[in-house]
Amino acid sequence: MVLQNIVPPEVIKLFFPNLEELLEVHGNMSRMMRNMVEEWKRDCDLNGLLGDVGLLMEDLFDGENGVKLMEATAIFCQHQQHALDILGQRCKKEKDDQLSRFLIEAECNPLCRKLQLKDMLPVEMQRLVKYPLLLETIAKYTQEPSEEQTKILNSVNSAKRILSAVNTAKRNAENLRRLEELQKRLVTTSYDRENFSSDFHSFNLTHYKLIHDGPLTWRCSRNKMIELHVVLLENVLILLTKTGDGSKLLLKVQEPSKDTRWSPILPLTTLIAKEKLMIRGLYLL
Repeated sequence: MVLQNIVPPEVIKLFFPNLEELLEVHGNMSRMMRNMVEEWKRDCDLNGLLGDVGLLMEDLFDGENGVKLMEATAIFCQHQQHALDILGQRCKKEKDDQLSRFLIEAECNPLCRKLQLKDMLPVEMQRLVKYPLLLETIAKYTQEPSEEQTKILNSVNSAKRILSAVNTAKRNAENLRRLEELQKRLVTTSYDRENFSSDFHSFNLTHYKLIHDGPLTWRCSRNKMIELHVVLLENVLILLTKTGDGSKLLLKVQEPSKDTRWSPILPLTTLIAKEKLMIRGLYLL
């Protein structure tokens, strides 16, 4: 893809952000396991059977090797969903373009085992999910209690920590991308004009950490409701007004009545929210 200039470099970087590093990490894991198998073969006491794996698993998933695995997989997986979305859109939109033809030819290689690129990219994340399950199964059939089982259970915890760290990296990357999308739709002109000296002047969503966003119905009174889009950040609640076609989100002061004005930016430190009993999803602010 690089040599033939099939897609822009940034797209290739999205598909394979650190492929060489990842191959090196897994190559090292493979060598460690193969070396251990050779040691077992030379051990006459084992009579051709496999020996204890606890120490090997600790070496793979804990310490320096565990950190390398966590860091490499976090980089490779954090933008993966976005990469898969781009790949799907490109192949669906332009079935006869250069990328589609290249992939069809490449996927015919026996090494691909009839898998498409969209099937191969998630394999790394799938491995991370399966590691703890495999180790838990091994621990289940290991003598209990024993030093060997303790080492395997320690490896289970290490593998779970790696998986959790990668999931966090993915979630943070996806949240940042969502904030970038919302920021592109955000119109702050009205708010900036009224709040020039405010701490939130020229408000930028990407400077914050996203917790949740979605539609919100604001019930101002018994007979009046306003449809908004709410963005809950780590320490701020944002109330946005949609334009007619929904393409833009307006940051503006809300005026539910002549005597009431609400800022669209509500710091959570000064906000009290109470859930309305018997009515799920209804909160009083």
